[in-house]
Amino acid sequence: MYKKTYLLTGSGTAANEAMIWQIKLLQGKGLILSNGEFGSRLIEQASRTSLQFIGHKYICGQPFDLCEIENNIHQNGVRWMLFCHCETSTGVVNNLDNISELCRRNGCLCFVDCMSTAGAQPPDLSGIAMATASSGKGLASIPGLAIIFSNIEMIEC
Repeated sequence: MYKKTYLLTGSGTAANEAMIWQIKLLQGKGLILSNGEFGSRLIEQASRTSLQFIGHKYICGQPFDLCEIENNIHQNGVRWMLFCHCETSTGVVNNLDNISELCRRNGCLCFVDCMSTAGAQPPDLSGIAMATASSGKGLASIPGLAIIFSNIEMIEC
């Protein structure tokens, strides 16, 4: 469940870029989690925008440690978090429900790349601020549509 869907012409990378620029407009320090190639790509994309964040890289394929993440939120005043639901490079499906609940409990907005899971499994997006997908990946359609699901209002600049 989500409030709005935005369609852009472009790839999944374009969807993530649009989401990252929205995060930048929100202000505040964030946490970007990576346990594979696509999480690392999110860190690289965010770095190019001069976004204020902590990149936390786990060993490829290692599940996220929720206690460690929660400590990181408290110690660093994290206001938002970004990660990949399914880290396609390793096949690890990160627990979206537990991570979004952790964010909710700690007053932290949750942003998620759902490229491989949107269409392949029904993720519950009710606890997230924004999620991204693309027509050519989990939806297995023709490429060219970047999709953003949002439960927050987009900020116009």
